[in-house]
Amino acid sequence: MEIIGIDHTSLPLFQNILFEPGYPIEGERIDLGLFEDDTAAGTAIFSISGEEAVLHSIFIPPSFRRRGLGRELLNNIIMFSRAAGGRFITANYLKQSDDLEELLLSLGFIVINEPSVYTFTLEEAKKSDFTTEWIYGKEYSGTVRSLSEMDRKETNAVLKFLEEGEYPVNTLKNNVLLRDLSLSVFDKHGEVAATVLCSGAGDRIIIDFLHSRDNAYKQLLLLIRSFFDAVENNGYGLNPLVFQAINPMALSITEKLIGKTPEVYGTSAYAVFELF
Repeated sequence: MEIIGIDHTSLPLFQNILFEPGYPIEGERIDLGLFEDDTAAGTAIFSISGEEAVLHSIFIPPSFRRRGLGRELLNNIIMFSRAAGGRFITANYLKQSDDLEELLLSLGFIVINEPSVYTFTLEEAKKSDFTTEWIYGKEYSGTVRSLSEMDRKETNAVLKFLEEGEYPVNTLKNNVLLRDLSLSVFDKHGEVAATVLCSGAGDRIIIDFLHSRDNAYKQLLLLIRSFFDAVENNGYGLNPLVFQAINPMALSITEKLIGKTPEVYGTSAYAVFELF
């Protein structure tokens, strides 16, 4: 067994089993490849940014599973991240592989939540009576700004707001967010009234979190209207929208928007491993 860093010379050997994540990665990216008997038998992609390492993908072909190869890859990532001064590793994954979850738990990862993942299309939302009457047919007070437009003070206000909504802010990295589609509404006092965070995976837009103050229903409607407009203006068309890491408010407002419960796409989990 041998683990190597994948570079341009070794990439052809692992090309067929190197699963790229659906969003851009910043910071120090490391691609690992594992050989067994001179055969490509596993890959992993992770990155390190400050004190956090992120596991983006890990794959062992079916014919090589149950041999401890995934464990070797993850142990290598843990050792590398610890040596680089990291404090924790995060992993976001769809719960469609019992083997992966079993492996993460056996190494000491802690699953933080187990939300359902739902999908709907922009076309469904735009056709609904609720959308037409309450969002597109009315004007509400408030200023909507995307993450790409915010200054440091506004960004810090959004982070504080998200923490109050129990969003795990320590996992928030601007590089995995669609900065033009992650929006906040600021009321007339300059306070954050509602926020939606988005990231991308392939041709899908993932709504990671939707949060509003209890008394900010109108601002929430304004935010969602602005979000749909931003989706179209950024060229995403009618591609499926995915609610991942969903919270109850996001599901409730989505049910009203499209007139039904969104289709279940799968189940996602978020896991953390503390290095020290």
